[in-house]
Amino acid sequence: LITYVSNFKRLVEAGVVADLTDLMDVVAPNRTLSAGFLKQGQFDGKQYFIPFAGDDYVLIVNRKALDYMPAGVSLNTLTYEDLIAWLKNIYDATGMKAFALPGVRMGLLTYIVGSSILAYGGCFPDVSSEAAQAAWDMWYRLYPYINDNWVTYKMVNDPMLREETWIAITHVARAGMVYLSDPTKFTLGPVPLGPVDRGSVAGNNSLAMAKYAPHKDLALKFIEFMTRPEIQAKIAQGVSFNPAVAEAVNFIPPGPARDIIEAANIGMSGRVAFIPGPTAEGGDWGVVKQVFEDAFYYICARGKGVDPQYLELQQSIIDQQYIEPPCK
Repeated sequence: LITYVSNFKRLVEAGVVADLTDLMDVVAPNRTLSAGFLKQGQFDGKQYFIPFAGDDYVLIVNRKALDYMPAGVSLNTLTYEDLIAWLKNIYDATGMKAFALPGVRMGLLTYIVGSSILAYGGCFPDVSSEAAQAAWDMWYRLYPYINDNWVTYKMVNDPMLREETWIAITHVARAGMVYLSDPTKFTLGPVPLGPVDRGSVAGNNSLAMAKYAPHKDLALKFIEFMTRPEIQAKIAQGVSFNPAVAEAVNFIPPGPARDIIEAANIGMSGRVAFIPGPTAEGGDWGVVKQVFEDAFYYICARGKGVDPQYLELQQSIIDQQYIEPPCK
């Protein structure tokens, strides 16, 4: 089976996947798997899922924007406050609202905002802590420089390629598609720094073996093949996902594909959170995403600003999706 982290818990509860704890030397010999991704695939101390590709968020930039970057700032040192100043410089000089944000419902906005809250010292999914409120205030001040068409963007690829926007924070695979279209026109950076560190919400694509697989030996060989460093490198080069095996980077030659992975890895070196699947009966991740989206509309698009009472109410909706809320 190849599946995403949001499916792990229900596959284990349904008894569909096999326990691979005692087979780690078979499925991943002599290689270093991401500890964070491995942990996501563990339930009751048993390893059911073996990671083969991760995803997080990076900055994608049209090189035209570099002329307006604040003095003394680089892509690798950029903070969220620097980003606001940078966007203001562009707007003041050109009248362009240069930032692309994917605003179509149930898209990536939750993870982009969530990553910034981590950078400000918050948790994920946290919308109401003091750290989260500071991050929301940053978005409130950045909002005037978000392109007016943001609510129509499911992905930022098209507005970036049309040069309707010049700067975006987006999923590494989406950023990779833009960058690889013309590395002379676009460049990459890690997600910006907050007051505490960088923050990134990471996803996890993993492999599992069906408990009643008729050809278990072949299934184990397939998992071992997919986690070989050289195969991990090919996956990363093909789809711009983060390798789950540390040694894979040694098989990626210098160039655009390696640039993408290195930018993503810098982001993963900061405060990383994984998507916590709801645990309460009837819990729904879509409800969590709707809270983040509604809060963004309320604070930024409607111009209400940061309202602690409103955010506490929204946090209670998130917490209801869990037996033990992740951010308590």
